[in-house]
Amino acid sequence: MIRFTIALFAVAFLVTPLRAEDKAKAAERDMKALQGNWTVTAAHRDGKKLTDAERAGDLLLTGLVIENDKVQLKFKADNAIDWYFELNPSVTPKIAKIGEQNDKKSYVLYAVEGDKLTIIYMPKEGEDRNKLPAKLETKPDDGAYMLVFERAKKK
Repeated sequence: MIRFTIALFAVAFLVTPLRAEDKAKAAERDMKALQGNWTVTAAHRDGKKLTDAERAGDLLLTGLVIENDKVQLKFKADNAIDWYFELNPSVTPKIAKIGEQNDKKSYVLYAVEGDKLTIIYMPKEGEDRNKLPAKLETKPDDGAYMLVFERAKKK
């Protein structure tokens, strides 16, 4: 019994650093995949696809420019906001914290698959990670926004 207990602790001790290493590799892989210019191709709120006219009342986000851990949010009126982000790809769905460098951050869900990026955020409750949807989708009356981006083609 003592040998089994010692073996169990040894395995647990060896596996734990691997998980931390895997988490770092996943964050590095996602960080690399996110780099570049992204254009909004679709927007959804409360489970419904929105038109640009329906989005006009909101700040009309048209794209993102991501460089290292910085993201520039581009808006229709040629305005831009520079924010920072941190990734947590070790949970499902993946989570990022985003906001001004020395200010409160909001949580968003994200998925990056090749040249497609999907982000879900809660405009009213973004600082509470527990208010995020359990899946990368919006549902009627959930208050979530989902933006789908396509990587801009290099000229």
